[in-house]
Amino acid sequence: YTDIDAVGITDGIVEADKRREEKKLYSHQWVGRKTEREMQFPQEFSKCALATEVQKAQASVESDRIHILNAIVSSADLNAIVPDEHEKFDALNRLLRGRFAAGMYRMALASGAYVDLVSAALKDSGLGQLCLGFDGMKSLDLARVTQDLPPAVSDLDLSLADTSMTADSCEALS
Repeated sequence: YTDIDAVGITDGIVEADKRREEKKLYSHQWVGRKTEREMQFPQEFSKCALATEVQKAQASVESDRIHILNAIVSSADLNAIVPDEHEKFDALNRLLRGRFAAGMYRMALASGAYVDLVSAALKDSGLGQLCLGFDGMKSLDLARVTQDLPPAVSDLDLSLADTSMTADSCEALS
């Protein structure tokens, strides 16, 4: 990524991940490209995202905030007083934190920064689909990765190019 490329944490692959400069990449390269992009996202913002509480969100128009939060909790009255706490807020917060954690996971493992916080958010997220890239990591602990996966994950896309992984070392995933 260059100074003019957009960076950010996304849920899944975006069009920018499918190209490098003007060259179209093969689908097996997209996860690695996604990881490259997400690693450029500022860590200080990422860490804040792990404390997301949607019920404390702001909006430019207060009635919009009330309507959105009431829609999240499936209130029959969108103008009702918004509850401070609700199980649907909790589930959405875990999901959002998990999505950010998935984008931060490679950087956290590589740097050692916030690794326990990121791992906990990922594991607790309830994510069923996950896309993680570890290209070039020579000391990847796949057993640790396996322990950090959300129990609900049923669709897992890993990119392990140029790592020390062998068929035997991947057995931890089974």
